[in-house]
Amino acid sequence: MARVTKIKTFLLTKPSGGSNGHAIIEAPRQVPVDQTDLASDLTASRVFVMSGHDSKTCKAIAKQLSHDIVTNPWKTEDLAYTLARRRSKLPCRLAVRADTLDELVTKLNAIKTEPKRASSSPVNIGFVFTGQGAQWHAMGRELIERYPVFKKALEDADNCISSLGSSWSIIGKFFVVSVRYHANLL
Repeated sequence: MARVTKIKTFLLTKPSGGSNGHAIIEAPRQVPVDQTDLASDLTASRVFVMSGHDSKTCKAIAKQLSHDIVTNPWKTEDLAYTLARRRSKLPCRLAVRADTLDELVTKLNAIKTEPKRASSSPVNIGFVFTGQGAQWHAMGRELIERYPVFKKALEDADNCISSLGSSWSIIGKFFVVSVRYHANLL
C-alpha cells in the first residue's frame, strides 16, 4: 500500500469563481493492530434482506433463516452479504438490522412489520455535474434537448425552487453563455 497519496479539489466561491487545491499526504507509521478493534468490526450492525413471492412466503423464509442460524451459525458479515447480493430479489422484501446473530434470531422470531412489495418500475438514475472538469461546458444542454424525461425532471425542479422564491431557473442556467455568471449561481 502506498505511503504517500495526492488529493486534488476545487472549491467554488462567491462571487468571482473558484480555487483549486492540491495536498500530498503521507501515511502514518505502522502501529500494531489491536485484535479487540478487529472483533468490534465483526460485530458492527448489518442489514439482513430476505425476499419472497408474497408476504406469507417472505415471513416463512425469515422463520426458516432463524432456525438455520441456530443450527448452523455463520459470520454476520458473510450472511448479510449473501442475503443481499447472492440471493434472488423477489417482489416481496423484508430487511432486519442486527449487530449479532443472536440479535438477528430474536428479531426474526418477533417480526412485527409486514414485508414490503418492491417497486416494479425501473430504477431512476441521477446525473451529477461535479464541476471538476470531467465534463465540457454546457454538456447538460444535449441531455435537455435529446431526453424529454431529463427536461421534465429539470422543469419539475424549476417549479419547486420557483415556489420557494428562487429568482433564477435551473434550465436557464444550462443555456447561459457567460462562465462567470455560472460561478455566481451558488
